[in-house]
Amino acid sequence: MYKVQFEVISGSEITIYFSNTLTVINSKVDKNVKILDGLHNNGGWTINESYETVIAKIDAAMKNN
Repeated sequence: MYKVQFEVISGSEITIYFSNTLTVINSKVDKNVKILDGLHNNGGWTINESYETVIAKIDAAMKNN
């Protein structure tokens, strides 16, 4: 199980625990980064961090486990 923390666009923080696939979308249309877990039908979480930062945090969580 992996754990990552992000700030969402509302300013709140979320912690995601995952053991399977996460999808990270870097939308060039609305300039948002979203994380989807494939389990919740909620449209994903809009993250208030850059695409590169999100990928780096996920990679680091996977390497540190």
